[in-house]
Amino acid sequence: MYPPSDIGSRALFGWSLSINREGILAIGARAGDQALGSVYMYKFDSGNELKWSLIQELPKPVGNPVSSNSVINGGGNFGWSVAVGDAVNDRSTVYVGAPYQNPTGQQPPPAPQIRTGAIFIYEQQGDGSWIDPGTDYIIGSQPGGEYGLSVATDGRVVVIGAPGESTNTVQNAGRVHNVPTTPGVLPLTPFVDAGENAVEDGRFGFSVALRNADGYLVVGEPRPDLDDSPGATYLYKPSEDGLLYSFERRLESSKSFDEFGFSVSFGGETLLGGKPNDNIRSTVGAGTITSYTIGAPTTNTVADPRTPEETTTPSFSP
Repeated sequence: MYPPSDIGSRALFGWSLSINREGILAIGARAGDQALGSVYMYKFDSGNELKWSLIQELPKPVGNPVSSNSVINGGGNFGWSVAVGDAVNDRSTVYVGAPYQNPTGQQPPPAPQIRTGAIFIYEQQGDGSWIDPGTDYIIGSQPGGEYGLSVATDGRVVVIGAPGESTNTVQNAGRVHNVPTTPGVLPLTPFVDAGENAVEDGRFGFSVALRNADGYLVVGEPRPDLDDSPGATYLYKPSEDGLLYSFERRLESSKSFDEFGFSVSFGGETLLGGKPNDNIRSTVGAGTITSYTIGAPTTNTVADPRTPEETTTPSFSP
């Protein structure tokens, strides 16, 4: 799939992806539109030779304009993360992360970037399009928190990663926020963090994923800036209504500095965790993926782009 012809250079089309069960696809280009960031909406079309039809580019929010800067990493980075919810009454909702977003009225250049972060919320209209969300957005609570660097939804809640936020005791350890999709409902657990395992600059919340079957939450903590520190993923069990998360298990890499948890994903009974800086055989930083089966122990495959090798990986039961 190619981007629209007018996207411009260095837009980073495909930086983020999300698709729902109705075939609505959101693609983020965090450096598009002169570094403001862009998101494009597509729909699967079996009658189309190319299979995917562009619906529209999401309009930029007006109520809280996306922060701008001439430097790619200095704008709001609208589209760094995206999550598309399943349709309700034939309408889908799209959550767009802009982790470098600054609070309204605070445009820092030439001052240092604030990077509080935000999530912008778009609801599909009756004609299938998406309109400016106006005031439908959520702003992070801490400067430098990068709220919205990751986002996921299962229809009941939206989980939002803020890997630069501080906990009560650890600076920049990272947190993940739980926001119900039902207006006016407050979560019993507004956020989760790494608890006693929290470390400064650990980047907890760099990646998040929800399992649609039961709402289990997995959070990645890659620790990319910590020497000799293996990354980790954390599993949380939801309450019946999805508004309360309880810590279930921490899975840690056996290797240092492989950035385990940089990416995470659920697929049925399988949990996947990316290790983009892992060494494989004689290749430094080739990267691997570790899989965990939820249930009985099994032998899984470490994804290697050349010659896969089998390894027994830990299993767990939720």
